[in-house]
Amino acid sequence: MFSSRMKFGVSMLLVAVIAGCSMTLKEHATGAAAAVEKTKAEVLKVVEQIDVTMRALNDLVGSPQANLKPQYEQFTAALDNLEKRAEETKKRAEEMRSKGAAYFEAWKEGSEKRIAPDLKAAYDRIAQESVKAKEAFTPFLNALVDIKGLLRLDLSAKGISSIEELVKKANAEAEKVKAALEASVAELDKAAKIISGSK
Repeated sequence: MFSSRMKFGVSMLLVAVIAGCSMTLKEHATGAAAAVEKTKAEVLKVVEQIDVTMRALNDLVGSPQANLKPQYEQFTAALDNLEKRAEETKKRAEEMRSKGAAYFEAWKEGSEKRIAPDLKAAYDRIAQESVKAKEAFTPFLNALVDIKGLLRLDLSAKGISSIEELVKKANAEAEKVKAALEASVAELDKAAKIISGSK
């Protein structure tokens, strides 16, 4: 359940970045650019929370204390916050998606018709990056959920030893996820410049 919500949230977030509303194009060019910037900020928060989660996990496995419970709780709290962060970005993306189609139509029909092909191309690139991010999240989240569950069953030195390979996998997958998200941020920047350049 956790991983499916996370995957859906990230996918929706990255695909639905071109936001607007029913008002005129020029009135909302500034608002749309701001919406893209907010979306970018949400993506960066997810990247930051991935780092927090992996630091907690690597500390637990790499520098285990005599009492493992506080380190385990720090890891699970970070993982929970990652889930919450993704849920928030999902809500923002769903709101933006509901307005995106109308906004893009305004670009196509408005006086700045010359911008539409560039904006459409930017939108398509964001969609492509969202697919990559979604695909990267699947094994990453599966590994984290497995680790959490295994440690819940055996929070001991032996339990820590048993998950070392899973932790290596999670670290490798985290880098892939971050690379995909950072690529999406670059595309969001391009879309923001296209929108801002029309004002």
